[in-house]
Amino acid sequence: MSTEFKVGIFVLLAIIVLSFIVFKIGGPDIFNTNRYQLDVVFDFVNGIGMDAPVHVAGVKVGKVETVEIFYSPQTQKTQVKLQFLVNNNVKIPIDSVAYINSLGILGEKYVEIVPGENRTDFLADGDTIIGNNPVQLEKLTESLVDIVGDQTVRDSLKQSFSNVRQATDNLLAVSITLNEVADEVKNGQGTIGRFINDDSIYMETEKMVINLNEKLEKTITDLNLQLNALIQDLKSHPWKLLHKPKTPKKKKSSKEKKKIKTTNNSGVLYQN
Repeated sequence: MSTEFKVGIFVLLAIIVLSFIVFKIGGPDIFNTNRYQLDVVFDFVNGIGMDAPVHVAGVKVGKVETVEIFYSPQTQKTQVKLQFLVNNNVKIPIDSVAYINSLGILGEKYVEIVPGENRTDFLADGDTIIGNNPVQLEKLTESLVDIVGDQTVRDSLKQSFSNVRQATDNLLAVSITLNEVADEVKNGQGTIGRFINDDSIYMETEKMVINLNEKLEKTITDLNLQLNALIQDLKSHPWKLLHKPKTPKKKKSSKEKKKIKTTNNSGVLYQN
């Protein structure tokens, strides 16, 4: 076996191993045969770059392949175009919206595509999505400075802090007063303190309740006895239910006895 033949076998094996590694890392879609290209245009990308993940509805579907800065004659400003690839089985509605998010406060930045409501028209190869620009920290800081620098806002904040301080002082005063009242009650001072700590008041109250209970029980017992006696009497003399007591006749006065009956011309008697 010649030296050239050995070198040829070694090179062939190296090419096979290298091809296997490339296909293993890149997957079956290494030549993009099952993917389609989409573009997202932003005015400001907040530091996002190549290989940044691309998510659709929160699921990673690809990564940013290229980042291109260009001037748009339509908008008359410089913009940034992010290009990425998506598997053919991922259908993105044509009214979807793209954002730039980050994983946590200091995490990795990525492109998030929120699917729209359209269920008939979907993005195709080469289509462009207009992205929503992320908030620039510098502009946010400038807005805060402008707000704080306004004299009216500063006066309002000062008054608010003053009100909070006054409310805190009032709460402290109320807390001190409640502590003093609790100490007086604990020491048996005041009406509530004496009522809580004086056992004689409790004993008198208990005696009064017992007396009331005894009187109430006696009254109920008497009423039950009277009611039972009445029922027994009615059972023995049921005719009393139908007996109507005689009403005493009213005695006539001497003037009524002296009334003279007179007769009118028609013969009808009447009294004066």
